[in-house]
Amino acid sequence: MNPCHGPIELYWFSGTGNTLLVVQRITDLLQAAGRTVHLRAIEMADPAEVRIAADGMLGLAFPVAMGSTYPFIWRFLEKLPPGNGAPAFAVATLAGFAAGMLARPLRQLLEAKGYRPLAIRQIRMPSNYLASKPLAACGKRLGKGDAAAAAFADQLLHDKGGWPGWGCVSWNLLRRLMPHGERLLNRAGRKFQANSELCTRCGLCVRLCPVQNITPPALAATRLPEFGPRCQQCQRCIAACPARAIRSSAPGAHGRYRALPPAALLRAIELDPAGFQTTAEAAPPPPPFVPISQSLNLSTLVRPPPSSRGPAG
Repeated sequence: MNPCHGPIELYWFSGTGNTLLVVQRITDLLQAAGRTVHLRAIEMADPAEVRIAADGMLGLAFPVAMGSTYPFIWRFLEKLPPGNGAPAFAVATLAGFAAGMLARPLRQLLEAKGYRPLAIRQIRMPSNYLASKPLAACGKRLGKGDAAAAAFADQLLHDKGGWPGWGCVSWNLLRRLMPHGERLLNRAGRKFQANSELCTRCGLCVRLCPVQNITPPALAATRLPEFGPRCQQCQRCIAACPARAIRSSAPGAHGRYRALPPAALLRAIELDPAGFQTTAEAAPPPPPFVPISQSLNLSTLVRPPPSSRGPAG
């Protein structure tokens, strides 16, 4: 890697909090080392307005989905302005593996845009789709993910890392396959339903949907949230619903895992967390956004911070 010490523009998306935990860990360590990091939520960002300083760097963070990532994220990346040689890194969270459809096409796309891919890391986290364990039972996996995020931050600080170009799918092929995969995601999203007896019509699912796929109850004929044809299967709505009212009849889609409370996601994507209601009464102000090492008591599970050990390999 070539050294780069300017501001880092880190664009991220997190469905149920895994990626945001990783992003926060990396950001905390980079900032502690004196680096400037600007966090930008992909769903709120206009790709045409992405600006990387002459001595800066582009960062990307998102979940793996269907062996790659969500189509709306690829569309964001495809619309990025020319990189003019700016370095870039990426981190992807996943429960399984990326099936060779991420590192290679992403590298090819960034290079075509004029960026210099420097490092990529895939970090395993608990599944948010086939979840069968509560958050409290995922401490070991979360601890390993936290340690992997810290190691990747250390690599960035010491100009280490790498971006392999191998993979079974090129960017050109993935771009042709993507509409077919997105139709499968959309079709599964049609199976989402809100239980009329449990739903409080709070509108939280509407606000959290990254692709504006949910019709507000007040505008729906059923007076319940209605799920449209653009679902990306990020699982936010199911995981965040305070009444556990949203369900899917898609095979295996029974998970309700979330790594962070909805208020933390709302705050991170620059929405007002006090603006929604969890019951008929207004929700109280949310607690401060606490770092992963404090909120989950993972200090005994993770490796020492980079300052107290040698550079990561």
